[in-house]
Amino acid sequence: MLTVTGAPLYRAPEMLEGGAYSCKVDMWDVGLSLYEALTGIHPFFDQNLPRAFELIQIGNLDLEKIEKIISPIGVEFIRSL
Repeated sequence: MLTVTGAPLYRAPEMLEGGAYSCKVDMWDVGLSLYEALTGIHPFFDQNLPRAFELIQIGNLDLEKIEKIISPIGVEFIRSL
């Protein structure tokens, strides 16, 4: 049995789908946390939580905000997470 814990906005797409997931969801959380630390905002934030979940599931991560403040290597690191 899998359990879901943590802040809702940090759930990986596979967690939102309700299926099985692996420790890869932890890398998702690290990437989101790093993005938020560098930009000051969650990459999929929306006041409407169901809409935020939709944005997470679409997964279109806009890295343009951070391309101006960190190196290309840093951007690629976040993309890889």
